[in-house]
Amino acid sequence: PTPQAPVDSDALARLKYRMANKDYRVEETSQEPLPFPFKPGQEQPKPQERERNLPKEGEAFEPTKEDFREKEEEKE
Repeated sequence: PTPQAPVDSDALARLKYRMANKDYRVEETSQEPLPFPFKPGQEQPKPQERERNLPKEGEAFEPTKEDFREKEEEKE
């Protein structure tokens, strides 16, 4: 096999230091607040909610142009 390129000793020394000492890059960062309200348990719609809008058996799938997103001015 072809010999590996020699690791420059500076990088090797830093690696050994990080392995021997606490990793200085792992700092306890304060939890950044989300830019939107997030309520756990509400991110997944219930199965019956999801399936309510599915076409019935033998019915054609009709795509809708209706915009179900909340209007920005209504959120205030």
